[in-house]
Amino acid sequence: LGPVGQLADSLAKAYRIDPPKDFAKWACICEHVIRHYTEGWANGRKMKIAYWEIWNEADNWPKIEDNNMWAAPYSEYVKLYDVAARHLKAKFPHLKIGGPALCGFGACGNPAASPRASHFEKCGREFLAHIRDTKCPIDFFSYHSYATVDEMMKQIDYAQKVLEEYGLGNVETWLNEWLPRPCVAARLGTAEQAADIAAVLIGMQNSKLWGACIYDARCGVSNYSPLFNPLTQKPHKAYYAFYDFNELVKCGGRAVRTTVEGASGLRATAAKGEKGAAVMLANNSSAAIPLELDFGGREVVACRLTD
Repeated sequence: LGPVGQLADSLAKAYRIDPPKDFAKWACICEHVIRHYTEGWANGRKMKIAYWEIWNEADNWPKIEDNNMWAAPYSEYVKLYDVAARHLKAKFPHLKIGGPALCGFGACGNPAASPRASHFEKCGREFLAHIRDTKCPIDFFSYHSYATVDEMMKQIDYAQKVLEEYGLGNVETWLNEWLPRPCVAARLGTAEQAADIAAVLIGMQNSKLWGACIYDARCGVSNYSPLFNPLTQKPHKAYYAFYDFNELVKCGGRAVRTTVEGASGLRATAAKGEKGAAVMLANNSSAAIPLELDFGGREVVACRLTD
């Protein structure tokens, strides 16, 4: 996704998080940023960037003074989105404009949820109500999740349910930041984290998500960089969850719904197409699970184990 707007430079001191003084002027600046990168304007490039997201996590904290992403009431972000989305969609009808890069649906409608998680959902509903009531353009709805595998699956389903409540069930949904909790250094490079990530990739196939972006794929020193070891510059085990998922993609077909009987903590998905068939399994439980696989008499050409 090509984000429009400035993000916080650091958690210690956040920069460029105040609302623009002139929303229309800011939208015009965004227009020319897009023209620079996609149409070559001002010695730019002609990159095929289809998705443009307006701002990031404006709902990050309930109190304005604590929020390191948006130093204003959330209602002001909704106004900015409205002005920018209408302007950009008019200028680029062929591109996809969306947001709000919501922190997520961790509350899942639970009144006993933490005040911060409840705040996220309140902001998400405020945003969606505005889209519904004003017919403001939106090509995709984006949100984030840093939860356990089971919690993340519930949040994905709940997010879709909320969109349908507001008559926006056909809008593309993007989980464009995700990483299974806990996001700590001790998990990097472990089979446990690889299994959790694989389980999420598999679980997403039975949802209505259009797309998802793990946070993140850098080869950097961060608890949120699970795919590569920055010291050796070699892949962590979690990288192979994506490598194996690509084997399904290479089959050339679409993912098929798969069920697993009698094994708690085991997830599976499969794909079949002109170039073959493949099955992907993930055990993200704390126990070893003996398996008996039946492929209907078909020969298994290859089997790969991550751990």
